[in-house]
Amino acid sequence: MLKCSSLKIGRCCDHLIYEAFGRRLFGIRAFLALPASRFQHVLNDTGQTSSLYKGCPLARLSVVWRGEILAKVAQGVFRELHPESLVHEPDPGLRIDGVRRSRRQAAFDWQCDDSRVECKNSQLTWQRHCWRFRFRRIKFDLFDELVLVLYTPSNLYIVQHDRHLGLTKSDVGSARDECGVQLFGPRKCLC
Repeated sequence: MLKCSSLKIGRCCDHLIYEAFGRRLFGIRAFLALPASRFQHVLNDTGQTSSLYKGCPLARLSVVWRGEILAKVAQGVFRELHPESLVHEPDPGLRIDGVRRSRRQAAFDWQCDDSRVECKNSQLTWQRHCWRFRFRRIKFDLFDELVLVLYTPSNLYIVQHDRHLGLTKSDVGSARDECGVQLFGPRKCLC
C-alpha cells in the first residue's frame, strides 16, 4: 500500500491547480485556501448512499480495487457455473505502438472456452428520488458475454446481461462505440 504525507499531497494539488489554471485565468497566480471547518455542514451531509454503505468493507476501497475484487469474485462464480469449461485470463495483446499491453488493458476480463467475457460492476446509489445501478463504458463489440455485478451493502448479485435490458447511449466525453446500462428501482422508495 502506498503511503504519502498530506503535506506532499497538498503541494502536489497546489502545483496541479497552478498548472491547470494559474497561467490561463487572467494571470492569476494566487489561490484562496479556505479551512474545511467553514464547510462542515457540507461535509456532514453524507447523503443516502454514503449512510447506506457506512461500515461496509468494500465501500472503503478505491473504485479500481473494488472493481478488481468484484471481477475476481464474478470469475470464480462463473467457473463454478461452467465446471466443464476452460476459464482463463485473456491475452492482452499489443498496443498500437507494438508494446505489449498490461493485463488491465485487455479488451475483456476473462475467456471461457472461445467466448470473451467482460465484467462490469456498479454500486447501488440514490439518484433523483430512486435507487439505481449504473454501468458505464461498455463496448459490446469487444466481447461475447457481459456479466454484471450489482453491489449493495448486504449482497452481491452476479447476473449475465441479455444485451437489451437498461441500455443507454454513450455518456458525454466517451467513445461513440461505448454505451451503458442503467437499472432503476421504484421512485421515492427509501427502503
